Amino acid sequence: MPLKVIVPLTQHNAVTKINVGARVVPTAGLYEFLAAKGKTYSLSLADTKRVMSDPDARPYGWCLEHFMADLLLGCRQGHRYTRDDDIPIEALFYRRSGPIAAAIAITVEMPEDAALPE
Repeated sequence: MPLKVIVPLTQHNAVTKINVGARVVPTAGLYEFLAAKGKTYSLSLADTKRVMSDPDARPYGWCLEHFMADLLLGCRQGHRYTRDDDIPIEALFYRRSGPIAAAIAITVEMPEDAALPE
């Protein structure tokens, strides 16, 4: 969402309740949606509502806290990389000539022999 802030602040601005906040949407649905729109299309907040297929999610995606604590750490979303993924992951992060286009990237590491819930 567009946001404009003039710094330095010249007056006190009251903070009101934020109804949207940081949201997480699944990349598969997002990429499928964007592929149909073309390279010059600029994503809007209303578009995130269209790509959410999880009936338990809010219309604009999962809130960050729910995604991290319940879905990612609960092993219900995300991908667990194994040694077979080392070469593609190394190429992605260490052999790039430009920045990675992501608003945020989070890596959660755990021992390889850790038991995961089914």
